[in-house]
Amino acid sequence: MVIRLMLYLGVDVGTSSMKATVLNEEGRIIVKKVVPCELLNPKPGFFEVNANKSWKEGFIKICEYIGNEISLQDIHSICISSVCGSFVPVDEQLNPLYNAILYGIDSRAIKQIERLNKMYDKKYLIDLLGGVFTTHSLLPKFLWLKENKPEVWERTSLFLESSNFISSWLTGNTAWDFPTASGAGLINLQEINYASDIFKSCGFVENKLPSLKWPLEILGEVSYEASKQTGLKKGTVVLVGACDINAELISCGVISPGTMVTTYGSTTSFILLTDHMLKIEGFRNSLSLFKEFRVLGGATSSGARFLKWMGNLLSISVPFDTQKGFKRPTGLLIHPYLDGARTPYDNPQARVTFYGMTSETTAEELFLASFESLGYELASMIKKIKSKYSVSNEIHSIGGLSHNDLLMQIVADITGIPNKIHQNIDASFGDALMAMTVDVSLLKILKMDCISREICENKTFSPSESIHNEYINLLEKFERLYLCIETFNK
Repeated sequence: MVIRLMLYLGVDVGTSSMKATVLNEEGRIIVKKVVPCELLNPKPGFFEVNANKSWKEGFIKICEYIGNEISLQDIHSICISSVCGSFVPVDEQLNPLYNAILYGIDSRAIKQIERLNKMYDKKYLIDLLGGVFTTHSLLPKFLWLKENKPEVWERTSLFLESSNFISSWLTGNTAWDFPTASGAGLINLQEINYASDIFKSCGFVENKLPSLKWPLEILGEVSYEASKQTGLKKGTVVLVGACDINAELISCGVISPGTMVTTYGSTTSFILLTDHMLKIEGFRNSLSLFKEFRVLGGATSSGARFLKWMGNLLSISVPFDTQKGFKRPTGLLIHPYLDGARTPYDNPQARVTFYGMTSETTAEELFLASFESLGYELASMIKKIKSKYSVSNEIHSIGGLSHNDLLMQIVADITGIPNKIHQNIDASFGDALMAMTVDVSLLKILKMDCISREICENKTFSPSESIHNEYINLLEKFERLYLCIETFNK
């Protein structure tokens, strides 16, 4: 008699890579794999992905890699997450009609954003949608397609979020999850449904969106055709899933209001679980994985992509030699706004600013200051949140850039908050945990010995009080400098 293992697959579709984690029924990590995704930048402000090449073929490739180590027939269920606020227009056969348009770094719909924000009262948008329209909002980008690519608009049967592009191909079923749709400004938070009144008044056709489901609901099963292409067993259960920041929240075991998770990837994002709708200008309040809670979220356009840009500019690689006795704080201020400032300013016109350099400033000092800039950006956001809500005295950090000890110590020193790094897990781990919920409740899963060990296996960076005190004044200058530059540009 052949004894089949019970395995669970989690897949996260990121900006630059697709990651996968397979867990067994005990919650032990069996396999981890990564394949690259290609980010396209066809013109300034436009950020896209070839959905078939990067996402569909990437998923097939990651299944191939996993299949080299285990039997794909043993995978019982699958959950997929993806970059929030990204979508692809598809025809009736779910084939892409245009490249997938990415989240807030894509600023093509500035005119549509400005028009929509003028159409509605600011308080109305905050109360109804959780925030005003920004480059992360999807409705302006839908309208951009309608106005600039009418041939694509006419042929579009549905707009699919990035994770559902894959899961709909696997199952033949389509759905948007509530948290992702909410975070992208598509949900009426009072009725917990699509914002139909706003759609009608601005000319968007709601039937171009799939039905709404919660992340832990079952979307469907792997079809015969998808089974042939992937090697997965026909009938494998596929969950609805959610955007990556929600999967990362689960990865860190965060299920209590007041806890914050920060993700350091190509860009930096964070999510705070709250017990009620929290209204803070510049931040978005949206639905969470848990129906009884909300989340306050935000994201920057900086992160690893900014450090890479600075490294290329200065001909310095990451990591770089930090043993040269560079003093922190550097006293240099940099606004890391390569493609505009996102949370909390929502200003796609903002640009990189350097302040405080002298003839003695070195390339290494500038590069160190670029690390500090990411810390200032996060600290400024946390300061605003703390003025309105009680936040736990630790930051949970995850993502590729969280492996950079220098950056993580700088974040702790600037924020003055202990920085707990979950180094061996990522969003795909959270996806695999969600995949397990087809058999076991999430609370029981998080209490499993193997899961608890993975979540608790972390490194904590404690802030230096003396360095933090020096950073406090510089943080205020960092914020004031933005206001000065913004006034100057008006």
